[in-house]
Amino acid sequence: MRKLKTYELFMMNEMHLIFEQDFFDTLQLISKKHQDRVAAALMKLGGGDFEKLRQTYIGFSRELGKASFTNHPESDKKQLANIGKIVNSIIKAVRHWVDEHHLDDPFMDITEEDVYIFVTRYKGEQQLAMDMKKYLEVVDGEDIRKFYNTNNYYNLEGDLGKSCMRHAHKSDFLDIYTNNPDVCKMLILKSPEDQNLIVGRAILWTDAAIYSNMGYQMKYEKQGKLMDRIYTNEESLVNVFKNWANDNDYHYKENQDNDAHFTAIYEGREDESAKYFTVEVGSDHYSQWPYMDTLKYFFKDNMIISNNDGYFGTEYDMELEEMDGSCDCVHCDGGHKLCPDCNKGMQECGDCEGQGNWNCGTCDGEGSLEIENGEGETEEVDCEECGGRGTMDCEYCNGDGQVECSTCGTNFDSESCDYCEGTGK
Repeated sequence: MRKLKTYELFMMNEMHLIFEQDFFDTLQLISKKHQDRVAAALMKLGGGDFEKLRQTYIGFSRELGKASFTNHPESDKKQLANIGKIVNSIIKAVRHWVDEHHLDDPFMDITEEDVYIFVTRYKGEQQLAMDMKKYLEVVDGEDIRKFYNTNNYYNLEGDLGKSCMRHAHKSDFLDIYTNNPDVCKMLILKSPEDQNLIVGRAILWTDAAIYSNMGYQMKYEKQGKLMDRIYTNEESLVNVFKNWANDNDYHYKENQDNDAHFTAIYEGREDESAKYFTVEVGSDHYSQWPYMDTLKYFFKDNMIISNNDGYFGTEYDMELEEMDGSCDCVHCDGGHKLCPDCNKGMQECGDCEGQGNWNCGTCDGEGSLEIENGEGETEEVDCEECGGRGTMDCEYCNGDGQVECSTCGTNFDSESCDYCEGTGK
């Protein structure tokens, strides 16, 4: 109780409050699932604002009915207290501040029963995370292909059921995952009802180079691990994956989306030094590619994938955002190497310099001539040579300005692209 009183006084004096990402995610989940009024009011206070509020942190705890708090976020030592006492302390501190500064009270309509219901729901989410933890398993190799397949899903709900790579006919696209067990694995969450089927999955990059962003420069920070986008059949299960990531030294995405530029979370907090991740994927030649949510830029010379499209100032070779096994190759047109001397089999006509015509030599490009008529007067008439146009079509290119390429003829794309090996678009 002494620690809580100290914490409460700190709140009343400072009113700087921040919820760690895992705690904020839990509030968001409870608010969305149950339209919980306490969770909604708390979210208005914390808001997940990592940039402005750094005085005190409240975090999700694995101990049932508890939450953590600390005034020193750089320290690993956190105090634990009952979630109900923490919430009541926050409410009391907020109301003190509201009275003193004549502000609107976000907890005005919150009752003791509301707090009790919130505490019960909070414990329920903790219990779910603890109960589901035993159904997690790390797989690699061909098991990644197996559990990507929709036939091994418990149901087709949530993001998992809508995944664009879930179909059996796309299983051949996944070689970049299955062929790199040294750097790529997958965390699956088995269904408690049928442990042969899954209710969630996330690709794990087990050896990633992590870089910070120093202006226009990348600075190497360390080797680390990244949990890629989390797919589950219900939103509440996302926290099961995040908790596992926190326990196993993995970074993960704040938002589960397909954005290459994301906020990286580590141990429940934003890691501002982790902006870019790169992974070496071996020397295998891939003829098909999966749609990739995060590390979608492939640099062939280095054989790396990254969420940075300009790795050390080098333009990527392929972007892996196609759903049909192809890729977006910057070096070719539809997977074919292009002739360097022409534009799809045609090149500029040398006789007319690509204009398709030249000035008429009879009228000097004027289109008309001055002649003396029978009465000795000068009059202007159309040039018969050019028909009054002032120009003559180039006889070599028939007025097109383009001629067939002398290098390739019209076989400008007869060879497969060396970079994407014919898989590009």
